[in-house]
Amino acid sequence: MEGRNLKFEWRFAEGRNERLPQLASERGSLKVDVIFAINTQAAQAAKSASGTLPIVIARVSDPVRSGLVASLARPGGNVTGLSAITEELSAKRLQLLKEALPKAARVAVSGIPAILAWRLPYRRWRLQAPSLGCGFKFYRRGALTICRGYSRASRMAARMWSSCSMTR
Repeated sequence: MEGRNLKFEWRFAEGRNERLPQLASERGSLKVDVIFAINTQAAQAAKSASGTLPIVIARVSDPVRSGLVASLARPGGNVTGLSAITEELSAKRLQLLKEALPKAARVAVSGIPAILAWRLPYRRWRLQAPSLGCGFKFYRRGALTICRGYSRASRMAARMWSSCSMTR
């Protein structure tokens, strides 16, 4: 219970990733037992500064490719937690979509290609789609472009797959 046997020491980079190494190094003077890192950059800074201190991650794009863990099956080291988007899982997601909708001839995905979390699965899906017998189209996500992407996808009778929904 916070205040009795648990104390949170909050640190924020305020959108400035260059501050992350300094914030991670402060943990020594704070005498914390564990670091919770909310994204890939924060987790990398914490790992560089922590040595053996446990690090719990969330919203990390790909913990293997970003050097946080050795593998998903045997991560090793001092980092554990959750990751929604990895290259291995991306391949499985497209395979599951095709199994659920075997007649799907085209798949359209919306995302933000400048972000590592989208570059990795995009590359995998683009290469994998032909082997599953379907076409693939990526629409850059933004306030206006996502609407256009859904509109185009429905015109071409594609199965639309985005970070939040899929329509038939």
